[in-house]
Amino acid sequence: MSKVDSRRIHWQWLDRVTAFDLDRRSLVAERDIGAEEWYLEHHYPGFPVLPGVFLIEAMAHALAVLQGTLTFRATGAWHAYVLAMAHEARFYSFVQGGETACIEASLTPREDGPGPVEGRALVRVGERKIARARLTLQQLDAEALGATPGEDGAGDPFKLGAYVRMLLTPPLQPILAR
Repeated sequence: MSKVDSRRIHWQWLDRVTAFDLDRRSLVAERDIGAEEWYLEHHYPGFPVLPGVFLIEAMAHALAVLQGTLTFRATGAWHAYVLAMAHEARFYSFVQGGETACIEASLTPREDGPGPVEGRALVRVGERKIARARLTLQQLDAEALGATPGEDGAGDPFKLGAYVRMLLTPPLQPILAR
């Protein structure tokens, strides 16, 4: 394996959230694709591009951050979400090292309560459309997975709150105020 950035190997697929619209239940996030990302050496030699499955994961992260934040604002509790299904995924172009992928994500309106969460995401690099998909996320059941509430006792066993706080640009930090 080539040089590995330890933060990246933990699969944090977003670097920042640059826009958040509470009323429209949407956000815009970015992911900087470093020229030395560990997977580029092998995907593909001579034409290194971000694997499509990683684009889907970045879209899922954007939707999970969006739903997790909305749930936190409504309940005061953090709930983590994981990709359950990808629908209607389309790929139009490639993302190469050194580019920034912009993910526009929005949740499909639904009645509040337990159950799957659906949304749509679009990935662009500049004005170039890269990919789109409709995704279904499932809330993780911390208790069933044996996860503990975390050292701070805040009831955030998957540390989604810390991830969201890291991603929100300073002007967006007030979104976490309830």
